[in-house]
Amino acid sequence: MTEPESNAETFVVRVWLEGTGDSEGPRAWRGHVTHVMSGDRRYVESFDAIAAFIADHLRRPDAGTGGTRG
Repeated sequence: MTEPESNAETFVVRVWLEGTGDSEGPRAWRGHVTHVMSGDRRYVESFDAIAAFIADHLRRPDAGTGGTRG
């Protein structure tokens, strides 16, 4: 069953690998996640931080209403 678009939330997640893995330090995943409707963006250093950002947005009172946050 397909949910109506008015109940949808959209996020863009971009991740990349930083570092060379040599004497400069270990390689690490970095990135950012953006909530499309509000433009709210958070830079992250772990996949858990991505999940926390999304969960925070989904717990908000106007989540899934298609409204913007101000």
